Amino acid sequence: MHDEDVAAREKQAEVIEDAAGDGVQVGEQSIQPGDVMKLMQRLMKLMRRIDKKVDQLDGRLAPLKEFVKVAQGKVTEKEAPAQKKAKEQRRSKK
Repeated sequence: MHDEDVAAREKQAEVIEDAAGDGVQVGEQSIQPGDVMKLMQRLMKLMRRIDKKVDQLDGRLAPLKEFVKVAQGKVTEKEAPAQKKAKEQRRSKK
């Protein structure tokens, strides 16, 4: 079983036909250290880009967060007298 596995892995490139009928060779691809470095550099570049976008979103959301806090404070102040009135009315009905 081991020998069959090793033999299958050492198989030569096969010629297959694509949709156009052209012969295409498919073989093993090995990743070279230079390829890995290129992929890592590309990944790091994309990560920096994402980080920059997130920072921009944080900058845009900060004023909105502050606005919501202020708006909630105003709503609470307006609701407080109304809530007291409602409690008094409920107590007077009992």
